[in-house]
Amino acid sequence: MDFASVKVMYQKASLPDSQIHKDIAYRESSTDPKQRLDLYVPERQNWPVLVFIHGGGWNTGDKAYDVAGSDLYANIGRYFASRGIGTAVINYRLLPHVNWREQIRDAAAATAWVYRNAARYGGNPKRLFLSGHSAGAQLAARIALDPEPLKKEGFSKGIVAGVIGVSGAGYEIASKRSISSTGGLKTYYAKRFADGDETDAWAKEASILRFIDKTAPPFLILYGSAETNDLKQQSELLAKRLKSSGVPMEWIVIPHRDHIQTVMTMSREEGVTTPALRHFIEKY
Repeated sequence: MDFASVKVMYQKASLPDSQIHKDIAYRESSTDPKQRLDLYVPERQNWPVLVFIHGGGWNTGDKAYDVAGSDLYANIGRYFASRGIGTAVINYRLLPHVNWREQIRDAAAATAWVYRNAARYGGNPKRLFLSGHSAGAQLAARIALDPEPLKKEGFSKGIVAGVIGVSGAGYEIASKRSISSTGGLKTYYAKRFADGDETDAWAKEASILRFIDKTAPPFLILYGSAETNDLKQQSELLAKRLKSSGVPMEWIVIPHRDHIQTVMTMSREEGVTTPALRHFIEKY
């Protein structure tokens, strides 16, 4: 983590404590702090709701993650709620304590909880958007594209009005062209997704582009111009597959930002990121 960059870019967003509901269990029977979400609520009624999923390579991260006094993800919640968009910042269980399939189930359960309960807090569940950074973007896209995770929660993927993927990782890892030719990146993904499988079947199972068809919700895809080529390629593969399938899609490169700086731009009143996010949510 680039601590200096975080300190320079962080701009704290304000929201009254009365509009923040912390550590809500999205699995009622669970006592696990990784199956909790924080809900940031606008002052007005009938607001759209954004479910934000943190990154961290599937094995690190937390909704309360703090870097040198800068609460990166909570700040996203406060920022959007203060601008009329309710935001649920969620936790999910991490590798190696659970496998990646359980992480999808956690993110789907959190999404289902928000859909069921948003109206109680003044939100409009018919305007439900998913977003995430890095590994979180992959989880958000998986829930929106694969019909099974939300089906297991009693809903269809049609409850998702749109997806905002920021610096997504691991969208497509099944083809040699989609990961580093050096093989190092394949090893990285194998440590997270192979789960004991000695064949390459895990790569196809974990990849999500195969779920894309014309029933997919609209997507907004963002990444930084200073990110690694491998990460840029992941977003480009997703964007091209969505476009070829006739899915409404917007694709934006954030100038002069790297992988960490891209998530910082989600709670700053500058640049291209937040205007694009707010316009996308208003549009859909």
